[in-house]
Amino acid sequence: MDDDARFLPPTRPPRRPGQEPSDRLTLDAYVRLRKELEQLETDGRLHMAERLLHARELGDIRENAEYDAAKNEQGLMEARIRELKHKLSDPDIVEATDTEEVAAGTLVTLLPLEDDPEEETYLVAHSAEERAAGVRTMTVSSPLGKALLGRRVGDQVSYQAPGGTFTYQVVALAPHRPPGSWRGARLTPPGAGRPGAGWWTGGAARASWGADATPTTAAGSPSGPPAPSGAPGSTAGRGGA
Repeated sequence: MDDDARFLPPTRPPRRPGQEPSDRLTLDAYVRLRKELEQLETDGRLHMAERLLHARELGDIRENAEYDAAKNEQGLMEARIRELKHKLSDPDIVEATDTEEVAAGTLVTLLPLEDDPEEETYLVAHSAEERAAGVRTMTVSSPLGKALLGRRVGDQVSYQAPGGTFTYQVVALAPHRPPGSWRGARLTPPGAGRPGAGWWTGGAARASWGADATPTTAAGSPSGPPAPSGAPGSTAGRGGA
């Protein structure tokens, strides 16, 4: 069995009426977060214990800057562990779908309607934990993310940010599907087993996402993948995420 298979979501019973998911994650993000959690709970805690032991050996911990720094980092690590456990406890597993409108799971390329504009590409996602190589993540709950939902290529959108009002034109979009891996994934359609988005139904096989679809351009003709802009991360420019 592939090593990644042990990080796949388990089968869970239906939620009680009114019970909300702990998060909404793609399968790619779920597996990546499971790996991060395991690393933090094993190697991370072991390394931190060794670091604290070394700091204690340096002398009085009441005046020990290295010990204080290690304790602070330990607190941050344990907070991340708690956050990951909550996110992974009972999430909805969602997947990008082919669509002509901006939605969660979409790679969207925007053109700022300002002087000397440069195209900016973002991954629109339910969770800030989602990643796409070479682009920033913009959540659907962010000001720009909210304004973009449902927009099509050629549409213009404006949103308010602390720096003022900003206007963009949507010039390309495509569903984001992480490359390779996950052959044989089975996701149920909405309403089958889990309310809302698709839900992993278990099994030892891996999912197959396939290649990214060719985006549509403002001219209506196919183009190559949108050029990435900005560094990877979980926030968009001008307060967008």
